[in-house]
Amino acid sequence: MKTNKDLVLTIIQADLKHHQLLNGLKSINLETESYFLELYKVVAHLMGIGEKVPDQWLAIYDSYVEAASKQQLTNATNNLLPVAEECYCLLQALGKIEQRLEA
Repeated sequence: MKTNKDLVLTIIQADLKHHQLLNGLKSINLETESYFLELYKVVAHLMGIGEKVPDQWLAIYDSYVEAASKQQLTNATNNLLPVAEECYCLLQALGKIEQRLEA
């Protein structure tokens, strides 16, 4: 049975791969505006973020999406797992920092 962390990592990894594919389509001049899944909302919800996702959280998430988009697209299923794990850890740390500052 997958834990919440495992589920979040799987979703982040899928979102990173999805953005890689979108960038591949853009590179051959195909329309991609209709294909954004906004999985960050699911990730935020599973990580306990409220309805309004903080700008810093989005900036961190987007930076990993951008970094993954620049990596070579492969058929490997786990090549983005280290990127997803690093993203998750940083988002978790941000949540802890915000909680600490609010206390």
